This record gives sequence, structure tokens and C-alpha cells, in this order.
Amino acid sequence: MGFADSRSRELFRSYVQSGERTAEDPSLPELAARAQGPVCTFTRAELVEDRAWYGSAHVQELRRPGDSDDFIYSMHRSSGEPARVISLHRPWGERAFSERERQLVAVFHEECSFLHEPPGVPAARLKGLSPRLQETLRVLARGLSEKQIAAELGLSQYTVHDYVKTLHRHFGVASRSELLALCLTPG
Repeated sequence: MGFADSRSRELFRSYVQSGERTAEDPSLPELAARAQGPVCTFTRAELVEDRAWYGSAHVQELRRPGDSDDFIYSMHRSSGEPARVISLHRPWGERAFSERERQLVAVFHEECSFLHEPPGVPAARLKGLSPRLQETLRVLARGLSEKQIAAELGLSQYTVHDYVKTLHRHFGVASRSELLALCLTPG
């Protein structure tokens, strides 16, 4: 998100990091209610009417002093993952974002969504593996370490290490990079 100056950036940073948000963004409840599908993109006018927006403490205490007014929020959601949001903001007094600009941001975010998706293991590579080995391989393909895999799957690090060695033997590879290169390649 771009800011007009360092004062605006610092004001927003302190707001985000503050545990006490007395002035919550009035667009967020509507954003949460309307966010359907993997990528959802809205302008401020689609989420909250002018009267509610400009009458809110959020706008008067944060946005106006921070010289930030109109916005486009674009949210990408994957199951089990935190939402990834692009937010573009216009300075106070500038024109509102147009529908065309909203559509451009939506297309951009949709086309870049592959950056948020962990690589998947093709079903053919999972054949012949026990359910626990399949699960281990899927998590390994997301780039997690053996320690992280153990924590996520509720297993000991030793068990995960044994599963990874079993996967190496099953696929006839000598390293994690070979295993992932083989298992993430379609076909």
C-alpha cells in the first residue's frame, strides 16, 4: 500500500499494530459477508455508503489525518490459509476508484493467485502410498521442514523423518529436492 508521506505510513502502522482499535473500519463487516470465492475485489462504495463511511470514527481518526480515503480491497482466500489482501488507497479528496479500475485489480489478483497456492502432488504420484505417507508428502510439497511437518501432523520429528526416508526409497531418490522435483512434476 502506498502512502503520501512517512507520517501517513507511521499513523497507519501504529493503528494496525495497536491492540486497541476503537475505530474499526466500517467496510470490514460487509467485506467479510460478501467475500465469496477464491478472489473477491470490491471498491469502498460497494462495501459502505458515503454517509456511514465519512461519519465513522475510523475515517475521522485514521483516514482523514492519514490522508487516505477511497480504496479497492482484493482478497484471495485458500482453504486453511490466511487471506491475502491487496489494498489500494487514494489520497483524501481524490476521485473514487472506478469500476474499470476495480476490474483491473480483480484480473491482476486472479492471474497472480497461483503465487498463493502451494504446489499440489498429482494423484498418480500418491498411488501405492499409505494415507499417512500421502499426507506427509502433501505437506512436504508445501515447503515445510520435518520439524514443521511434525507439528502440523501431530507426530514426532523422528516419525516424520522415517516417513521421509520411506518416501525416498519408494520413489528411488536420494534427496528432498529430487523427491519434490519428481513428485511435483505432472505425469
